[in-house]
Amino acid sequence: MRSRLATKKSAISALGGFERDEGFTRVALVRDAGEERYPREEQIRDFSTLPRWTLAPFFGHEPPDHLALIVGQHFAYADESARKWDAILDYALRPVVPERESARYPWYELDDNYQRYHAYWSKHVPAENQAMLKRIRFVHYDRVVAIDTDGDCESPGPHVLVEFNPLHGLFEPGEWLLVELDRCRNDTRFVVQDKHRVEFFQKPLHLDALGVPKS
Repeated sequence: MRSRLATKKSAISALGGFERDEGFTRVALVRDAGEERYPREEQIRDFSTLPRWTLAPFFGHEPPDHLALIVGQHFAYADESARKWDAILDYALRPVVPERESARYPWYELDDNYQRYHAYWSKHVPAENQAMLKRIRFVHYDRVVAIDTDGDCESPGPHVLVEFNPLHGLFEPGEWLLVELDRCRNDTRFVVQDKHRVEFFQKPLHLDALGVPKS
């Protein structure tokens, strides 16, 4: 218990507490504490299916005694009243460490792919239904070996070093799917389930018709 409380204290200091700061998101590098090949992912044959490290924006301390982190964020459609949703799952925003603790410095990369998918989403989804789907996964405090607040030259910012599970990887099994509607409309969030997913986005998406260049 004493070790768990120490981990919680370190996590609050490095990542944030129980009150979410909507103006700034801290991004952590979650790492296998025993992996000596970091940062050379090309030396790890199954890295793409079972990564030994990944950038993950911090989401909170939930459920109790866990860190919650965002492992994927996708442009989405949502109907709040019916709890219906759909998302563009073949593209996820690429997290980066923000340059400053300010909402003006986002934690995701604004590259050409972002511009193309954002343009498609903005054009085809009614404003009242524009949402983001966040995939949330968890690390139990007991699996956190250490929290390095400084990071390194490859990835500045906090590193969360964890005990790696050969079956589930860096995180506990299971995830939450959280839909977040436009925050200018009271920042509505709700958890969704696969059974409530609808086919809103056409497959395949016709991104080129928007005239936004490929990356």
